[in-house]
Amino acid sequence: MSSSLRKFSLFALGQYSAYAFFLFLPFQIDALVVSANVYFSGFFNPYLSHFIYLSDIFLLLSVLFFGFSYARKREHVLWKGLRKGSNRVLLMVCVFVCSIFLSLLFSANVVNSLFYLGRVLEFFVLFLILSSGFLDIKKFARVFIGVVLLISIIGIFQYIFQESLGLRFFGEPVLNSRVLGVAKVDVFSDKVLRIYGTFPHPNIFAAYIVFALFMSFEFLKGRIFRTAVVGILCLALVLTFSRSALLGFAVAYILYVYLKGIKIPWKYIGAGALVIFVIGLLMGFLPVLLERLVVSDLHTLGERGLYLDISRGMFDSNVFGVGIGNFTYVMQSYTTLKIDPWLFQPVHNMFFLLFNELGFVGGFSFVFLFFISLFSFMKKALVISKKQRGVLFAATSFLIFILIVGFFDHYFISLYQGQALLWTYLGFGAYALGLE
Repeated sequence: MSSSLRKFSLFALGQYSAYAFFLFLPFQIDALVVSANVYFSGFFNPYLSHFIYLSDIFLLLSVLFFGFSYARKREHVLWKGLRKGSNRVLLMVCVFVCSIFLSLLFSANVVNSLFYLGRVLEFFVLFLILSSGFLDIKKFARVFIGVVLLISIIGIFQYIFQESLGLRFFGEPVLNSRVLGVAKVDVFSDKVLRIYGTFPHPNIFAAYIVFALFMSFEFLKGRIFRTAVVGILCLALVLTFSRSALLGFAVAYILYVYLKGIKIPWKYIGAGALVIFVIGLLMGFLPVLLERLVVSDLHTLGERGLYLDISRGMFDSNVFGVGIGNFTYVMQSYTTLKIDPWLFQPVHNMFFLLFNELGFVGGFSFVFLFFISLFSFMKKALVISKKQRGVLFAATSFLIFILIVGFFDHYFISLYQGQALLWTYLGFGAYALGLE
């Protein structure tokens, strides 16, 4: 085998390993590493436990193969990619990562923070791989869409049967509308299961579906095929009954249509509404959706109010933060109420959570990262070719989605699949800024 072929093979293996990372990312195939305080107060706390996932192994293999290829003096794709327009985003990402290092000085539980830091560094490498052009972005999009489409079909059948399908080996949670701790919607005297797919929670599943939808708009060819894929993804998104995701997608999609200058005839809008109405009647999710979106859940609002009160008290006492990953570790100290074990979870706002854990330095660096990304997208859109503009508009729209959802949830910061999606998006956005 020639030297040039060996170099190409190493580089190709790195690419295939990275694609495998995205292929296995939604599946909770993992092994528990640290169990200290896992059964805090007799209840499993995922925010104080750490796992190794099968997808981590593929990402490590990818880094090794790319490293060997780079060491053999193959074309220096990394540095060429990062100089194409994403330098501002890269700088703010680096500042954000440095703020996490800084938070270790004030950490209430250094061991827990170190595990979170290790995960951030792993995903920072993922950001570099995506932003630098190591991967064929169209192949990445198709892999991502394909696996989310498969899991969406699994989720639809979960709704039909109102229980899990027995795919525990692939990380499917044990689901049933009568099981405590499973997300569901109360409709009169019935409890309707919210679909999980293979994700730890329907809200995270919904975020992956939305990202797959924007990828489908830009990278899938063939009107009938694309319509079928988008239809299945949209049905699964509705069946997650994720209020924040549905709101975020609605706003982000309207922005996407506006930016691209798409004119949708009223007859298509009417036909789409009719199809949704008919499917909703046949599958019986219309009253569930109405209950979820319109009727207030006072119990949930009360819990979120408690988290916000704790968040404010925690920041007042720790302006430099309590260390990444430590919100649930110290939250009982900032309320006189006895918190039930199953309520130990971060404040449902990713910005407040970062200010609590990383202090004002990390919190502001994250906010500036999003503002600079949005500014860079808009500036780039003025000079980029019309052919490439759609990818940039998809990145802009998903950024708005993250901002909206981030005001109501924490999983982009606190949970593995959520963190991975956030860093995947940052890498994709930085890649879009390098397009000509």
